[in-house]
Amino acid sequence: TKATYAPKIGKGELDLDPSASVIQNIRRIQASSAAHPARAHIAGRDVTIMKATPAQKEHPSAKQDGIAHALVAEGRLYLFCSDGALEVLSLKPAGKGSMSAQAFISGLRDRDEQGFTQWRAI
Repeated sequence: TKATYAPKIGKGELDLDPSASVIQNIRRIQASSAAHPARAHIAGRDVTIMKATPAQKEHPSAKQDGIAHALVAEGRLYLFCSDGALEVLSLKPAGKGSMSAQAFISGLRDRDEQGFTQWRAI
């Protein structure tokens, strides 16, 4: 067998980005580790996304005026990307322990009456 070379993962290389596709962001989460977490800024909080999946349900586009949105609906947290949405299953807020998305959104106050809030790359 032949040896292969892969460059080191750089700091911030696995951070989530609303302008990336759902699959690109899912792959960043899958490739992340404690040393190189998949991070994002959701509703004014820095978080590390531990587990997510492509959203199974269609949602209206949530990008307005260049601002990416997250949606809290039916006890679930969705992050809108360039080509759809991903559903966050578990995450770790900065300075706290790992928790389910449901636990995170139960303490989330920064959202409008439809359940929308903002998210961005760190």
